[in-house]
Amino acid sequence: AVRESNPSSAASSLRAPHAHAPFCGGPMAEAAPEPHRKLRTGSSRVLVIGDVHGCAEELKVLLEKCDFSAAQGDVVVLVGDLINKGPDSAEVVRLAADGGFFAVLGNHDLIGLDRWSSWRENGIVPRADRHGSYDYVARLRDRDIAWLNSLPLTLELTDQGGALVVHAGLVPGVALDQQLPEDMYNIRNIMSASASGGEGQCRAVHGVSEGTAWGEAWDTHCNAVGTSKVLVPCFVLFGHDAPRGLQQWEHAWGLDTNCCDGGTLTACILPSRELVSVPALGSLHRVCEESDAREWRPIGSP
Repeated sequence: AVRESNPSSAASSLRAPHAHAPFCGGPMAEAAPEPHRKLRTGSSRVLVIGDVHGCAEELKVLLEKCDFSAAQGDVVVLVGDLINKGPDSAEVVRLAADGGFFAVLGNHDLIGLDRWSSWRENGIVPRADRHGSYDYVARLRDRDIAWLNSLPLTLELTDQGGALVVHAGLVPGVALDQQLPEDMYNIRNIMSASASGGEGQCRAVHGVSEGTAWGEAWDTHCNAVGTSKVLVPCFVLFGHDAPRGLQQWEHAWGLDTNCCDGGTLTACILPSRELVSVPALGSLHRVCEESDAREWRPIGSP
């Protein structure tokens, strides 16, 4: 059996599917859930899948290639950024919400919720931008919005060696409940305290112009203090960082392999840590020279 729980209360254990509480407003939103949850999966296989970004067909093909079977107890965990950029964000959310999938909140999920709120308020679909078309917001069901609103910031897979899923990353040396939400879905690099001329803990960097890849910094931290003394689970699975592609640090694996822009969609199957990928079916193109708006086009199209 799969069980999801609030780390602070055994009484809050829930059974999948659709065991989420709302996260940040929207239909059916009554109270914010705990941002950090624990997921009990028992002996089930867990498919942790990188940023889907609206690529519904690739997600279906990947699940088939992984021999996914809900009937056999397989569990799907998405690392966030289900939406934007790709061709069918509404279908990705529908697959996840109706399929009993689990996920953590990504920065693009927040962007999508914001654009949906704008459409809901004035009836006008927001213009396309560098993140692609927002036509999909009009196809999202209230159930889909409630599911997106329910997403936590982290999921600890307690039966998978305590692996932790987060969208972008963590600041080394900071307890989970002290991590900033905006860091957990935006971080790319880490600036050490000494490098920034200060003392104490290191600093999150949301770009790549300074510091080192956060996964590398996480490895250094885990190996320096010892895995038993790390303040959060030591093995972290994350997404967000498509430019770096697949990352396999000792204690952190990055699974965003740029499916929405000509790369691949990647799954890490636990507990074996087998990696399975399928090729993208399209990529992003600028709509015109005068705008930074982009649209997804199938491979081979002009």
